Parts: sequence; C-alpha cells; structure tokens
Amino acid sequence: MRTKPAEPSLPKIHPKMRWQLLNSILKLSDQRKVSEPQIMIILDALAGAQEPALVSRFPAVLAICGRRGIELSSSNLLGRYWESSPKRQNLEKLLFVSAELFRRENIAAPGHLGQIAESLKNRHAALATADYVQLAAVQESPWPRCALP
Repeated sequence: MRTKPAEPSLPKIHPKMRWQLLNSILKLSDQRKVSEPQIMIILDALAGAQEPALVSRFPAVLAICGRRGIELSSSNLLGRYWESSPKRQNLEKLLFVSAELFRRENIAAPGHLGQIAESLKNRHAALATADYVQLAAVQESPWPRCALP
C-alpha cells in the first residue's frame, strides 16, 4: 500500500515571489542571509521551471549553499513528492548532474549532496556522461495544498 508523501514544511510563496527570492540571493551580498527553507523553495521552483536559463541556475544555487555552509536534506527536497512525480524526477536529475559537475570541477558542494547523488546513482548514472538532461514538464497545481486535520 502506498502512503501519501509528507506535506511540505515550507511556507507557501507565490511563484513570482520565488523568482524575486532567487534573484536576491544570486546578487552578491555579504549581508544577506538565506535560510534553508528559502533555498528549498528556490531549488523546488527551478526544478519546475520551463525556461532553460532559469533551470541552469540550479547548480549556482547549490554552490551558494556550499559556500554558506547550508546542508541539503533529501527528505526535505524529495520526500514531498511521489517517486513518479515529474517534479521529483527533475529534482533528482538536477541534484545528480550538479553533484557530478561539482566533483569534476572540484567545487565545494553543499553538505549531503554527495550522499544524495550516490543514492540516485542507480537511477541516473547515464546522466554523468550525457550531453544534456531532459527534464519533465511540470505544471503547478491551481489548488493550494492543505494539510488534513
């Protein structure tokens, strides 16, 4: 029997606000502190983006995490979606490819990215030598998620 994935513990943020948040952390600023929930919102939004220019920022956000000592949590990133969910599949692919990129270029990765990538290796190993990554189309639901009592 399948159980429903855990509801996200992240605050609800309008899609336009996600992009403003992304732009704010990509600007260089020593004063700006980014929280783990904000990073999770941004990574989640990038995994669902349809614009390649936005999706290509996924490793940059991870690099910021690595520089700032923010650790990733696979349960927070992936545990909110069914294994068959297009958003989860995109997140898995982007995490795996980013880890491979960091390894090849000797870039400091955020904590736990290596373990997350290792757990995804059986499913996505072919991406390590691929020229491009095909992501699934993700449509945002018009209905807000709400927890049941």
